[in-house]
Formats: sequence, structure tokens, C-alpha cells
Amino acid sequence: MESATNYLTEHMYMTRDEVIIIDLLTDHHEMPSGYESDQAIKFFHKDNLHLVLYFATPGDRGFQMFVVEDFSQHTDELLILKDIFLMLISQGYSSFIFRKAYDQVENLIYMSGTFRAMSPRYPNEEGF
Repeated sequence: MESATNYLTEHMYMTRDEVIIIDLLTDHHEMPSGYESDQAIKFFHKDNLHLVLYFATPGDRGFQMFVVEDFSQHTDELLILKDIFLMLISQGYSSFIFRKAYDQVENLIYMSGTFRAMSPRYPNEEGF
């Protein structure tokens, strides 16, 4: 039996375990209001980035979630995730949802330093 969760790198994994995904979406008040269209939903849990993709197409319907653990410290994983989405877009897979996910990850790459500076876990040179 194939596992519903697969580590892509040491600090990034993808899961199709819909029980876990729906629990997290519910806990973070991020459940989709409708299921007619593809969606990319980003939220944070602890220091981890959770990026949930919902595919509405019959035959491909369901949730998939990418998690980058302690994402502000693991920007290499964000770059890998961005490249994965870019590759899927270039191959013609669900370009709308992967483009939306790509844009969300790209924005986080540029903001990761700000997240690090705001986190009490990572004191910076200025002492903030």
C-alpha cells in the first residue's frame, strides 16, 4: 500500500491524507466555501508553511498538501517547490492552480527574511 505522505526533501513533504488536510483547514478556518473550482490555500501552522491544493476536476478531485517545515529557515525547499510548480505548468498540468501556488510560494521566498526577523526563535543582528 502506498503511503499518503511522502517526504520530498528533509524539510518538505506532500500528503494526500484528506483527514489530516481537512482537520488543519478546519482548525485554521481555511476550508473552501465551494468545491466547484480548483483552489490553492496557504496558511501557517507553528513555523511551517502549509499549501493545500484542491482539484475540482472529476477523476482528479481531492486535496493535496505541501508542507515546508520551518519555512523561513528552509528557503531552499521553497525554491524547489516553486520549481516543481513551474515544471508542472510547463507540462500543461492544471496551469491555473499551479500558477496560483507558484505565485504564493514566490511571494514567500521574498518575505522569508521578514518572517525570520519577526520570529522570537531567530534573534537577528539588530537584536529584534
